[in-house]
This record gives sequence, C-alpha cells and structure tokens, in this order.
Amino acid sequence: MSSRGPTYRIENIVATVNLGVELDLEKLAERLMMAEYNPDQFPGLILRLTKPRISALIFRTGKMVATGAKNEEDLKNAVKALVKLLRDHGAEVPFDPEVQIQNIVASGNLHAEVDLEQAVLMLENA
Repeated sequence: MSSRGPTYRIENIVATVNLGVELDLEKLAERLMMAEYNPDQFPGLILRLTKPRISALIFRTGKMVATGAKNEEDLKNAVKALVKLLRDHGAEVPFDPEVQIQNIVASGNLHAEVDLEQAVLMLENA
C-alpha cells in the first residue's frame, strides 16, 4: 500500500446564474457573432468563451447555465466576461448576478488497490 494520500483533479464545474431579467435571445443572437441560437432545436442561446474555456446556455427567462470551469476563479471570471458581453450588446443585466455551483465533477487516484467486493459490503445502503 502506498504512503501517498489520494489526489484529485476538478474536471468540470457547472453553475447556474440568475441574471434577473428577461432576454431577447433573437436580438442577442443577431448582435453576437459567436452565439449559436436555433430555437427549433434548443430554447437557449449558446455562447462559448475561450479564456477561460467555458460554455454558457442562456435562456429567455434570464437563467444561465455555465459549464466547463476547472476552478471557482475561472467560473467567476467567465460570468463577469459573459455579463460584460451581454451588456455590451444591449442586455440590461446586473453587473453582479447570483451564481450557484450546482455540480462538480472530479477525478482522483487513491494510490492504492480497492477491494470492490468488500467495498460493496461495507457501503451497502450508502
């Protein structure tokens, strides 16, 4: 058994953002060259940032889902960039919207073998 403890890496953070206003997605799609919007296939406008590399699904209700962040700082920077982008293209969204982390996906290495049969018995109903 290894003396090293477990290590992990965050792969993805998913957060919801409430912009607090209704949005005209058609107008935003016309103004934002990088926007993807096909309401017949999906009701949200899709924006992809490159730095940090994050995708946002933006809905008419003012709700937004941001995915792809590897850490909380990247998430905050992406939301700021998205808010600025929306404001610069005519959306009257607040500068500091409410952001809630909904899910974190991580991968890890225990640096040890795991007896899966024993783990199932020990973790029954867990």
